[in-house]
Amino acid sequence: MRYVFGILLTVFIIYIPIIACSDAPMLKNIKGKIVLSSQNEIKILDLETITNKKPVWKVILESKDEYRHPTLSPDGKQIIMGYLSWEEGRPTMKGAKIYYLVSVNIDGTSLQPLLKGDENYDYPSWSPDGKFIAFMAYPKWHEKRIDTINLFDMTSKNIKKIKDVEVRIAKPAWSFNSQLLTFITYDEKIAIYDIKSDKLTILQEKGISPIFHPDGKRIFYVHENNNALCSINIDGSFKKVVKKGFFDYLVKFSKDGRYLLYAGGGAILIPPGHEYSTLELLDMDKFKSHRIFKGSLLYGASWLE
Repeated sequence: MRYVFGILLTVFIIYIPIIACSDAPMLKNIKGKIVLSSQNEIKILDLETITNKKPVWKVILESKDEYRHPTLSPDGKQIIMGYLSWEEGRPTMKGAKIYYLVSVNIDGTSLQPLLKGDENYDYPSWSPDGKFIAFMAYPKWHEKRIDTINLFDMTSKNIKKIKDVEVRIAKPAWSFNSQLLTFITYDEKIAIYDIKSDKLTILQEKGISPIFHPDGKRIFYVHENNNALCSINIDGSFKKVVKKGFFDYLVKFSKDGRYLLYAGGGAILIPPGHEYSTLELLDMDKFKSHRIFKGSLLYGASWLE
């Protein structure tokens, strides 16, 4: 009897984690494409294909060069991302890297420079109306370093710096109506920038990876100390912890607000010495996460419905 109980207990322990990590096909009524950067690859996933089977990621770019923080165009035809070309050589200063923005078609063709200048350009974020690319700029040489958020006008090709506020390295995020932009200041406070009025508001709340909820009234972010998912009204009121857990950074909500795409797993080591990250969709109604990707060196993702 003890022998049988031991076998049943072993089977139970082994299969529970497998079931918990294989629930992506349970996703319902979810649409669009997700693109991510991982291990010098750009991969894309059609969300409608995972309702009846496991996620199948398609590699559209693969090379020894480094692609980071892809963002999808509103029409779903192009990707803009940060890029480091090893063919162009390395700077003489140890540890320094030169990044600029490149564009590529959704099928991986026509890779070409978009924006290259005297500073590093990285962390691009395409506005939902397609008019602007918000991105981070920082000096190539780390002397007197001041990191800023900038707007690249897709029509005029002009670049506008958002005030003289120093920011933390992170991807800016747009509101769903393309009127507001949120990012993190150097001292980890949540900033909100109004495109039309040119007004910058800095909340007293600290956190990382802020994104807008589809209602336009709230910002969700990751707590700076315990990696919990939190929310706060855009006027700085009604702060609350939404869900505890290990949230690495947030990507985007679905248009109806039901799902939240986020990255997690950051410091998990299985087996020891092999770090990996996950990309997951959190059902905001049931507070259940659906894992759609696990791998090492996850350098950003973008979701277009």
